[in-house]
Amino acid sequence: MFRIHRPRAARSLLSALALTAAAGQAQAIEVNDPLRPQQWQLDTLQAEQAWQYSTGEGVIVAVLDVGFNFSGPDGLANVLPGHDFCDNDDDPVVLGDAHAMTVSNMMGVRTDNGVGVAGLAPGVSILPVRWCSQAAAIDWAVAQGADIINISSNAAQPNQRIADAIARALEANVLVVTGSGNDGHADPGYPSWYEGVLSVGATDINNQLAGFSNFGPYQDFVAPGVGVFTEYLDARGEWVYGPRSGCSFASPELAGSLAMLLGAGATPDEAVAWLEATAIDLGAPGRDDYYGHGLIQPAAALEAFARDRDRRRHAADFDGDGFADLVAGAPGESLWLRKGTGEALAVYGAPGGLDPFRSDSIFRGTPGVPGSPQPGEALAAAVGRGDFDADGYTDLALGAPGRDDETGAVLVLRGGPAGLDPSTSFVLRATGGVPGDQFGAALTTGDFNHDGYTDLAVGSPGAAAAAGAVHVFYGGALGLDPAAQVLTRLNPAAGDQLGAALAAGDFDGDRVDDLAMGLPGSRVSNNDGAGRVMVMYGNAAGIDENEKQMWHQNRPGVPTSAAPGDAFGAALAAGDLDLDGRDELVVGVPGEDDAGVVQVLQGGPDGLFGADVRWRQRTGLAGTRNAGDRFGAALAVGDLNGDGLPEIAIGVPGELVDATGGAVQVLIGGPAGPGAYGDALLDGSADQVAPEADDAFGTALTMADFDADGFLDLAVGAPGALPGGIVQLFSGAADGLLPGQRMSQSVNGTPGSAEAGDAFGAAL
Repeated sequence: MFRIHRPRAARSLLSALALTAAAGQAQAIEVNDPLRPQQWQLDTLQAEQAWQYSTGEGVIVAVLDVGFNFSGPDGLANVLPGHDFCDNDDDPVVLGDAHAMTVSNMMGVRTDNGVGVAGLAPGVSILPVRWCSQAAAIDWAVAQGADIINISSNAAQPNQRIADAIARALEANVLVVTGSGNDGHADPGYPSWYEGVLSVGATDINNQLAGFSNFGPYQDFVAPGVGVFTEYLDARGEWVYGPRSGCSFASPELAGSLAMLLGAGATPDEAVAWLEATAIDLGAPGRDDYYGHGLIQPAAALEAFARDRDRRRHAADFDGDGFADLVAGAPGESLWLRKGTGEALAVYGAPGGLDPFRSDSIFRGTPGVPGSPQPGEALAAAVGRGDFDADGYTDLALGAPGRDDETGAVLVLRGGPAGLDPSTSFVLRATGGVPGDQFGAALTTGDFNHDGYTDLAVGSPGAAAAAGAVHVFYGGALGLDPAAQVLTRLNPAAGDQLGAALAAGDFDGDRVDDLAMGLPGSRVSNNDGAGRVMVMYGNAAGIDENEKQMWHQNRPGVPTSAAPGDAFGAALAAGDLDLDGRDELVVGVPGEDDAGVVQVLQGGPDGLFGADVRWRQRTGLAGTRNAGDRFGAALAVGDLNGDGLPEIAIGVPGELVDATGGAVQVLIGGPAGPGAYGDALLDGSADQVAPEADDAFGTALTMADFDADGFLDLAVGAPGALPGGIVQLFSGAADGLLPGQRMSQSVNGTPGSAEAGDAFGAAL
């Protein structure tokens, strides 16, 4: 069993991870509205818990109603210019009617102005539309970029023009929401009965269907709509706070819930599916005519979506059986009496975890794999995985930076029902590559043009006198296009080593992956090897070479200053640490003060910005800070305890654990970000057996749900462990990490054998 060091008094990794559940009750946004305690509907919907994940920021909800009145004391956080289709002008205000404002306020009213009540999704942008039942209003809302259309009325008779406009909206991936009606019957009503429209009925404080609420086969959900406490205009024309009833007040709760899911990065289909999956079943088992799928629970849906997204992001399933598979590189493996040719071991997942009896050894010389092994090729020095042809099976890319006198190459194998198929393998090379380029030294995958196919980025840090380059190969129905987009620095300098580390993530929240590239050898303010990170952003055309950022330690918001040998950008990882729908970039600086530090660049609507966040072992973290630790030499981000809040795993391969055996620091995720709720140190010791010198435990890290229990697991490479390197798994669980399987080339069932110098686990 592997040891888990207790970094603080009575706080192990097991207990520290469990603390996150309690910490999750903390509010992610400020709420100081005095009447919030009277809003029982927000308690039923667990609004504060939902706000940990999303407030709907960046999502546009078009409210189609009879008229708006913006004169109330409580204020909407974000209102866009609207339109009046009754009077055909740009002023949807009708001073004597405030129904639309009550609907809008229930979604988007501010929570932090110390006035009145709070909205369910205070980050949404409201698009006010006085529509007068005109189909053109729906088309206009779609043209203005609406993500959701909330319609507050129902009619007894269908209208073909409105039905067609709704169909066009749905075709444009716009969600359409309406209340089911207030007549207490199951007769047809429109737009509720139109195909694809989401209809919601009203429930009371006891979760019982309101007597006035319509029902029937069209009912999708129910939400609070009887006596909900909100702001409204009374009969005297004065703004007051009190209870309101009607399905039109349940509708904005469904729209707001969907908006929060969209804001967290869900697609429209995913948003609906997660609300369906997490709704409280109130009627007959399953969907029924009275309650539909049940009472919406946006907080539960957001947490489930975050967990599922994290699992899918880390998944590698080469045979499509639903169990994550592991690939470990052994770039030092010697074959055919040729030293350092390299090899990869693929171990397939099963219900109980990885099955070594279902494993493949991949090397030059495997039948179907092109080429023969070369000395120093270092096949599997880097590992990349993704579905390049979108056939439902993960494909594998293996970097071989030493191929052809360090010109480099990447071997690609396709996945299929039987797993990785060597007969489909092919080799990618850099056009015009020359010895020393080291093409394939680093790999990452992402969808950089949002076409549904995974793309592959390949680092070539030795190119052009080690100025470096990155090659992007785009996926398609036939797999990766061998014609690559080549990315370089605007003013390249020898020794930059662009492409030594790579990471993909959606840093600006536009649902298109962006690319971060490390230049750990770059000179900054006369400091050789201080390091930089270059970021280029993706769009529908792919990586935009004109939209880029250059980061280093002398920029505002990046703590510490550049110094020789810091190697800022030597390791990179991306993940949504604050659950705002935008990924953060975690940057390893393993040479900082000869011990190492990890820094974070924050994701935002305009891309990354400096957040003044860093971690080092002497700032309250477990372990001892020493020269040679290389804290931050490897990084991984993911939710290990299933609470939806990501952890950061940090490799410290030089940590002094029984003579530099190495370690991994885990920063526990929480609403305030990882590290604020505890941390723990893992090392590579087994019962009665101490780590050995030069194990380099923590050289490589990856996360995936290898045992399909719903929790990500952590795999740690120790390529120096005798006899030829190991990979240790730690199983994720609600109450923390538990030591799991240990994989090596000597494990019973795996092909081959472990030998000194194999460096198994150097890449994961």
